[in-house]
Amino acid sequence: MLVALRWIVESSPLYDSLRPLADSIAKVAQSRYPHPFKFFIVHESQPNAFATPGGNVYVVDSLFYFVKNTEQLAGTLCHEVSHTIHRDAVDDWTLSDSTVSTMRVSHGYPKSVL
Repeated sequence: MLVALRWIVESSPLYDSLRPLADSIAKVAQSRYPHPFKFFIVHESQPNAFATPGGNVYVVDSLFYFVKNTEQLAGTLCHEVSHTIHRDAVDDWTLSDSTVSTMRVSHGYPKSVL
């Protein structure tokens, strides 16, 4: 769904910075989660990152310019991966308008389904 909305950046030099960090973090964290971690860059002006159930971690392209160094970016990615490992999105989910919107975006459900 994010690809269809053209939010996911499929090709960018930013992936050269993301891949080594993502690979290192996934290598350490993978034994704690049953699904493979996958990292994507998305386009948005507000620097941010978020994770969804299933191991997807989305990093907003503007975050690469917001952080002061690689360690800050790594810390943000670790933070998001920890949400996934601890099942925060699943355990704390209440069916609110924002939750429904998140489900639509992350799983590609049209408005008519949720």
